[in-house]
Amino acid sequence: AEYSYKKVKAIKRLNDLGGYLKYLGYAGLMIQFDELESVVQLWNIASRRSAYNTLNNLSSLENVWTVFATTEKLNSQINEDAKSGRIRSAEAESFITRYFDFPVLEPPLLSQRHANTLLSRISELYKEAYVVSQEIRLQEVLDLWNKMPFGNPRRLIRLAIDHLDRHRMEAKGKKSLALQQC
Repeated sequence: AEYSYKKVKAIKRLNDLGGYLKYLGYAGLMIQFDELESVVQLWNIASRRSAYNTLNNLSSLENVWTVFATTEKLNSQINEDAKSGRIRSAEAESFITRYFDFPVLEPPLLSQRHANTLLSRISELYKEAYVVSQEIRLQEVLDLWNKMPFGNPRRLIRLAIDHLDRHRMEAKGKKSLALQQC
C-alpha cells in the first residue's frame, strides 16, 4: 500500500488471524515467501529498505511464522546492503541482522529414481489440465537437471513445467474443462 497506515493495519490483521488460529487450537498462521530473492530486483536501496522494513514487521509477529524460500542471490544482496551503510532504518537493519540468524533448511537432494517419479507425476497432472502431445517426454528435462550441481527438486519442477508449457498445444475444449474442474 502507498499509505503506511494501510500496511500497519494489514500486518496487524495477519497477526490477529494468527491469534485467532491459536485460539482455535492451531499453532498460528504460517506465511511462506516463495522466491524472496525477487527483493534483488528492486533496483534501488530505498525500495529494498522498504521491503526489509515490511519483512521485519512480518517476521516479528507473535502469532505468525514466516518461512522464506531464498537463494544465494538474496544472501549476497542482503550482505551488500548491510555493508553499504545506506540502510538507515532501524526496522530494516533489524531484519538484516536477524535474517542471518534464521534457521536454514536445505532442500533435500533427489535420487534419480525419485526425480523420475516426480517428473512422471508432474506430467500426469499437467496433462489433466492441458493438451500436450503424448510423444512429449521429460528425459530432456532430466538430462539438463542432472547437469546442475545441487539436485534441487524446485529446479526440476520449474524445468519440467517450462518444458511442458513450451510444448503445450492450444485446445479450447480441454482447457475449459480443466478450468471448470478447479
